[in-house]
Amino acid sequence: KTTVKIRKRLIKSYLMGAHQQLNKEKNLEEAKKMFFKVLTEATALQDNYNIGVASCSLAKLHLRMARSCPVDEKKDILSAALRFARNFKEMANKTKNLENKSYAHKVIADVITEQGDIKGAYSEFLKSLKAAEDAESTRSLQKARAAIGEAELRNERFEEAVKHLEIAFELAKEMDDAGLIDRARISLGTAKGKKMLSSYMHGIQGDDLEKVFAWKGFRNNKF
Repeated sequence: KTTVKIRKRLIKSYLMGAHQQLNKEKNLEEAKKMFFKVLTEATALQDNYNIGVASCSLAKLHLRMARSCPVDEKKDILSAALRFARNFKEMANKTKNLENKSYAHKVIADVITEQGDIKGAYSEFLKSLKAAEDAESTRSLQKARAAIGEAELRNERFEEAVKHLEIAFELAKEMDDAGLIDRARISLGTAKGKKMLSSYMHGIQGDDLEKVFAWKGFRNNKF
């Protein structure tokens, strides 16, 4: 009979092995098998925290697989990803871990986005932000703001994107996290650039647009 101590060691070992397969070997199938082993051992222990960890990892792994799988397999893989993401959220609620709850909503939003439900995904991003605010966690707030900003950017709501990404950038600087700062700076720069371009294009409609084309034609002929 497997003891509690042995199961805990197995969970730790399987997690290490899964991440090695995922990050070094790039073997998604082997990583998936190991995350399932973590889930099995954690379930046997009624260890809600590690059930959540395994569920989160499996949700993200299935989402990653869905982005490169054959079209006819994508629907089922995304359904599995969503099931694991929701289980992660359930475990976060059971353990009263607001930071995990915030991240769970973000993972759910990522899956739903891939399924094409933009409105539903945005609702989940907002829930992620609310949980982060309740947790009073700077890191969770930064992730939530960045995720909403990226969502707004994808939806071409550039002004809203800039607003959220500016906050994400400031929070990253507050944490003095170089990696987060770099990613936030790039996203914010992209959003600001697209916002400026969008404003410019709206400003040269009608007769003004014709003048721009006329000027381009003159310039090309001249030079």
